[in-house]
Amino acid sequence: MLIEIPDLKLRSPYLAIAIEEVLAEYYSKKDDFEALVRFWLNPPAIVLGRTCKVLDNIKPEVLSEYYQNRNKIAIVRRLSGGGTVYHSQGNLNYTIMFPLNKYKELYSIKESFEIILNFVISALEKQNIKASILGLSDLVLYTKDGYKKFSGNSQFRKFNILVHHGTILLDPKVIEEVENVLKHPPKEPDYRRGRKHKEFLVSLPKYFDLSLFYNCLLNEIKTYYEISESRFLTKQEFNEMRPNLIKKVKNVYKNPEWILKGKYTLKEVIF
Repeated sequence: MLIEIPDLKLRSPYLAIAIEEVLAEYYSKKDDFEALVRFWLNPPAIVLGRTCKVLDNIKPEVLSEYYQNRNKIAIVRRLSGGGTVYHSQGNLNYTIMFPLNKYKELYSIKESFEIILNFVISALEKQNIKASILGLSDLVLYTKDGYKKFSGNSQFRKFNILVHHGTILLDPKVIEEVENVLKHPPKEPDYRRGRKHKEFLVSLPKYFDLSLFYNCLLNEIKTYYEISESRFLTKQEFNEMRPNLIKKVKNVYKNPEWILKGKYTLKEVIF
């Protein structure tokens, strides 16, 4: 069974990030779980990778404004590794989950990125968008100025579930927003060659069809893994997850120690 969550309603970015862990925990206990695909959006938010340092990634004026007015832009930390990214309504976030006990080939980090990113590449090809993988987990388009990145991806593994999530740039205005809030990353792939955000990033063509992409991505996954059935997340399932989700948001994802330092005390996460 493949679980579908095409949820493009704007929510709290803390909840949007926390639900990744809660979904993984919930479906790890379901014997018929074969895969999950979630599409989602965030309001303006800076999302730190698991080990990213705030001062190395976020511009000081943005941090100062954050401390004075946290309603304007959120700073969130996710469980997965990788670099710091910026979310807004101009980029799509997607998540794909698999149970590792069913798909042993996904244990390898490199191989799992190749398999999953090729699902995305194949789905985009149906719209004549020709993407490639560069670095470990970047999706890029070839332009007159060389390869430019439109999608960053990262993973975490918990409860014997592989959680792969990524962003896809849809609106070129987001690139200017990234330039305004994020420093040049402390580490960069070789193909970036020191380029600034606005010279390195690119959005998908205006003719990109989100609904077509969603259906094609589902079909790629179902065909590859011979998954015969899919269904939407039910209201009952979400209600069963809700208590755990509320606790995760409160005790971890909105915890300043977690957001700013990537740490929390054991007492704070015992439910």
